Amino acid sequence: MIRITGGRFKGRRLLVPGGKKVRPTTERVRESIFSIIGDRVQGARVLDVFAGTGVLGLEALSRGAVHAVFIERNPRVFSVLKQNIALCNAEKESEVYCLDWLKGVKKLFERGLAFDLIFADPPYDLHLGRRFFENVRELSHPETIVVFERSAGRSIEFEEDKWKLIRVRKYGETVIDFFGPL
Repeated sequence: MIRITGGRFKGRRLLVPGGKKVRPTTERVRESIFSIIGDRVQGARVLDVFAGTGVLGLEALSRGAVHAVFIERNPRVFSVLKQNIALCNAEKESEVYCLDWLKGVKKLFERGLAFDLIFADPPYDLHLGRRFFENVRELSHPETIVVFERSAGRSIEFEEDKWKLIRVRKYGETVIDFFGPL
């Protein structure tokens, strides 16, 4: 089990599906992410791509975000995600999609949605970068922050003419990149 580290759901324990497919962001890393984001989470619309347990989006809701959209393609993990949202009584401020990340992003674009915070914690072996940023650009606005988690052993490619790397933090084998659109 993992727990929410701050805000109105602080201390709430969340379920984690068994196996190696899900790698929830650790408490230490989440506390650091939200310390860096600071007040930007207040009133934010959040997208949690590769949501897994939903801990990043739920942590954002706990700390003052007004709405979170979760995308998770694995049906078994999706079931746990929905249970975690229910454990936090956050159903009214959440939307969940059991879709591949790209189909989910395109569906949100078709709805004309834009997000203040976008969390992406893809499987480390997926090698996302440029393709991810090309697609989420349509869901951003000039103040959007993208928080991208990756393995320390991998670099990340992005459209340098469209995104600015704001900050990089390393925690053991995990790297968190913070981006904003140009």
